[in-house]
Amino acid sequence: MSDEWNNTQQPVDSNEQSELTDLPEMPKQPAEEQPAEPTPAPQQPQEPAQPAPPTYQPPTDNRYARYTPYGTTPPPTYQPPARPPKKRGHAWWIVLVAVLGAISLFAIAFALGQWGGKLPSDLGGSGTTTTTTAGKGNVGAPSEDPPKINYEDVEDAEALSTVDIVQRNLHSTVLINVYSDEKTDPFGYDSVAGQGSGIVWREDGHIITNEHVVVNESTSLPYPRIEVEFYDGKVYASAEVIGHDTDTDLAVIKITPEEDHTLQPVEFGRSDQLLLGERVVTIGASGGLPWSVSQGILSGKDRDVYEETGYDIKCLQVDATINPGNSGGPLFNALGQLVGINSAKIVLSGYENLGFAIPITEAQGVLEDLAAYGKVTGRIVLGIRGNDVSGAGVAGFMIQEIDKGSCLEGTAIKAGDILTGVDGVKVSGRAALRKELSQHKAGDTVTLTVTRVRRVGYGYNYSYETEDFTVRITLQED
Repeated sequence: MSDEWNNTQQPVDSNEQSELTDLPEMPKQPAEEQPAEPTPAPQQPQEPAQPAPPTYQPPTDNRYARYTPYGTTPPPTYQPPARPPKKRGHAWWIVLVAVLGAISLFAIAFALGQWGGKLPSDLGGSGTTTTTTAGKGNVGAPSEDPPKINYEDVEDAEALSTVDIVQRNLHSTVLINVYSDEKTDPFGYDSVAGQGSGIVWREDGHIITNEHVVVNESTSLPYPRIEVEFYDGKVYASAEVIGHDTDTDLAVIKITPEEDHTLQPVEFGRSDQLLLGERVVTIGASGGLPWSVSQGILSGKDRDVYEETGYDIKCLQVDATINPGNSGGPLFNALGQLVGINSAKIVLSGYENLGFAIPITEAQGVLEDLAAYGKVTGRIVLGIRGNDVSGAGVAGFMIQEIDKGSCLEGTAIKAGDILTGVDGVKVSGRAALRKELSQHKAGDTVTLTVTRVRRVGYGYNYSYETEDFTVRITLQED
């Protein structure tokens, strides 16, 4: 989907219900006053105040209430259209303090998730949600010879030891430091805005990472300077973002390798052939500690978490440690092959070792599009903004704004209407709407079911009426 979506959820108490109709209570009659001597003339009763119009409340929160890629606690309120700033990474002085022995501060920072990353609001999940930016176009010059993902034949291959997996891939894993425009360092150097990890895709300098590592959330533009560091100490001070995509949290960046520095591309494995319980290994800047290694197992496949996160890809669930700084880094199978891009974790009391990685076979088409065109091609867009609503027998995606040029422009649909179905299939909100629309391509004609809610009556004597109608539209490409 595209930057025209805005799915809003706010944390609420588990016993609280979110309704379309929150009817005000009838005013209580004042108690009769005891007459006094002399009895004053009775006052004329005041007309009760008119009730405020009902407000559309977002649906109740769910078990992913703290689904926080890169470990950040979600903001409490939704304030459209401004997008909340994304805390990213951490400055090197914090790492230095941690290394020198501030272990308690180190642990607290992890527990509170204050060391940066992608908010659930940025991913269309629980808590605040804002507009996503899917395939913002060609932010760099497309490669004339874009890389392809080729999988190695693994028939009869034997599993490697963890040491062998790590040694094989240390030079294929990079650290990524991003810098802002602000000059806050006392010596005038650019301030470090965050840190993540990346994966060498090809010898010519193409590198895979997460979008939230290299794109400034407040501007939806790449950071002014992106630095890439290799295990052998080589640093490239200026990397270019070739393409980035919010719906999948993927990005491709590129450096120009120097003649005396040969890059070592990663070997790709098929994530769709992984088995539950299979050993997996991560490498990355975990907590700012470079080339940290973690090992675990594949805990789940095809986790449909994008209803809570906005991801347009079903994820791999792993119990290997994924901390701030691991974002964009590799997840390897037992053969030392790349099978996923680490991207998210759940930070919530009572939850442990719930990390998520974007599977490489699902990401393949997106990455190849980003490298070739700077954006994801063929993605459809409705050109609307809004939020989920539920209650009073109505559930769906309420339209707040219709963009100019949208395929809905000029139809009977208007702001305030609620999309409740696609081709006869009910949709209860943004996630379900996206799921149904993802089965189509640009140029397809679909029938949208729309519910319009009206208030009938005046004062305290009012009720709500709903009108259902359908509109046929032709889907457009983003």
